[in-house]
Amino acid sequence: MCRLRPCMSDFVVYSCDFLACAFFSLSVFHLWIEITLIMRMLCFQRFVDSFIQLFSAFAIAINVFVASAVTRSLLVAVAPLVVVIG
Repeated sequence: MCRLRPCMSDFVVYSCDFLACAFFSLSVFHLWIEITLIMRMLCFQRFVDSFIQLFSAFAIAINVFVASAVTRSLLVAVAPLVVVIG
């Protein structure tokens, strides 16, 4: 959504990307908590244990992807400021 506005500066665009990545990461974590709580209430303990292992691996993969995207966005957003200040 942020990239549709060509008049925005790169800093604003990458800040928007950063916020989107952070929100996505929190959404995945919140979804994981809700699903496991629902399954625990329904007494699917064996399924819950295997689901937690599977989803934990998936969440780790997503967090690595989000962390690399956030790091890249921060580097691209901050690099021009360092060059201008330096």
